[in-house]
Amino acid sequence: MRRDDVLVEDIRAACARIERYIGGITRAQFIADEMAQAAVVREIEIIGEAASRVSARIRSDHPEVPWSVMVDLRNFYIHAYHAVVPAKVWRTATSLVRRVHSDVTSMLFDDDPEDDEADI
Repeated sequence: MRRDDVLVEDIRAACARIERYIGGITRAQFIADEMAQAAVVREIEIIGEAASRVSARIRSDHPEVPWSVMVDLRNFYIHAYHAVVPAKVWRTATSLVRRVHSDVTSMLFDDDPEDDEADI
């Protein structure tokens, strides 16, 4: 089983890739670009899969992260692939994913003062 820190890093990395994929393009360009859509959907699936494997302790310690939303999106994209709407994928990529990226980056680089004292 993968460790929580590795899973959270997987989420952060997938968010960063999405931001690169959509950086510099408009909503209309995204909707016209099947390859960009497929790439973003795949990364959202990775985010949701990793989120589903994060421990209950991490989930409860970080309620600001929309864990269940990410898992639900993954399940929808995998099982209802025929009903995925590009405009909604764009909205997810430009709102939810950016928020998640910020949240998990903060988790990874959060300096815990108690940890610093343990090194003394």
